[in-house]
Formats: sequence, C-alpha cells, structure tokens
Amino acid sequence: GTKQFTEQGYGKPKRMIVDDRIAIIGSANINDRSLRGSRDSEIGCVIRDTDFIDSTMNGQPYKAGVFAHTLRMKLWKVHLGLHHVHEEEQGKCNITHNTQGNADCSARSEDSSHYLDIRDPVTETSYHHVWRGQAKTNTDIYKEIFAHRIPENCSKLSQLRRGSILPVAGALRACAEG
Repeated sequence: GTKQFTEQGYGKPKRMIVDDRIAIIGSANINDRSLRGSRDSEIGCVIRDTDFIDSTMNGQPYKAGVFAHTLRMKLWKVHLGLHHVHEEEQGKCNITHNTQGNADCSARSEDSSHYLDIRDPVTETSYHHVWRGQAKTNTDIYKEIFAHRIPENCSKLSQLRRGSILPVAGALRACAEG
C-alpha cells in the first residue's frame, strides 16, 4: 500500500456579522496570499439567518437573526471582558474596569447612564461608552506597560531603532530624527 499521512492546518477564524442577520466565517486574510487562490487553501461560509428574534438596531425595533445576533453578543462579551456575566444581565449592567482592563458587571444602578448595553450595536452609547471606553482602558494599560519604551509622540515604529529597546530619552531623539 499507500502511506497515509496527516498535515496539521492552522487557521484563525475571521468573522463578519452584518446587521445581526448574516454571519460570514472563514479563514482567509485580506491579502494576496489568501485571496489570489493559488497559494494558501482557505475556507469560508455564509450563514444567512431564517429564524428571527425581536431586537433593536439604532434604537428602532428590529428583527435580528438568531445565530448572527447570538454570535455577536457572545463575541462582544468575550472581547469586552463580560464573558462571566449571566445571560439575563448580558444586555445592561453597571460597568467598571478592573486592573486587568476587563469590564466588571456589578449590580444595576438607578443611574442608567452607567449601563453597558451591548444589545444594539449601532447606538451612540455602543460606540462611545462600550468601544471607546474599552479603547481608553486598553490605551491606559499599554501606556503603563510600554511608556518607558515607546514615547507617545512617536507615530511610527519605524522611527525607533529596530531590535533595541531605547530608554525614553533615546527614543525621543530617534523619533525626532526619524
């Protein structure tokens, strides 16, 4: 006989959720290697929901697809550090950020301006309180860890000398010269 062999494949899934109704899940990257069709093998699928649930989109009543909406909610909970929040609290909770940068969901408060509402993906609240709030927390953590290595006024890593970690004074000179 013939010899059998296996080859491990490594792929990180990419996901796109459109209007909480369609989910596109695949392995392709947005580059020639993945998209030209002659190099890497890729796989992808489109899931178009046919079962709908009541939801909101931009503050208006909306019929969201069960799969796409549930997938988005689960992904947002993981990316926002809310994966420990119970299902019945997943939409609204009083938010604070812990020292690891993850959101802690505590008891609801009377002040609804502190709620983190991830049910409606396109409201101003989603953008400003959810994503910009998380981005600020991430930036603060990054600055705390790397402030002594990469100065804030350095707009490109190419401005720093590759392969060396410069103290701030040296990095500032490299940025100014860059």
